[in-house]
Amino acid sequence: MSSTKVPAAILVLLLVATTVSGAHWDHAVDLDENYRLLWSINNQDITFEVQARTLGYVGLGFSTDGSIYGADVVIGWVDNGQVHFQDRHFKMNSNGEPHVDPSQDYVLLLGYENATHTVLRFR
Repeated sequence: MSSTKVPAAILVLLLVATTVSGAHWDHAVDLDENYRLLWSINNQDITFEVQARTLGYVGLGFSTDGSIYGADVVIGWVDNGQVHFQDRHFKMNSNGEPHVDPSQDYVLLLGYENATHTVLRFR
């Protein structure tokens, strides 16, 4: 390969790698060594990405008072390559799993599982 083609090839590889790796994030927090939350705010939308060291389900809850009761929750998992993603909520003073919301308000943008992590991106 000529010397002028090498920088062009490297540039193309970098662009492809950046595109595949994902979005730019304004904020990131490691909640522990197994759960990373990233998010960006754009106009009216907040885009989230959850990266969890698990091959099971992943969840993220939103609450006005920090309690699980009344919280809005997104839950997702990958089963045989198929991504499942649900908008759920915990009813006040209820026990057990969160109920599926009649209105699915979150939009799944990306979901996958690799050898160690489950990743969900949504808004």
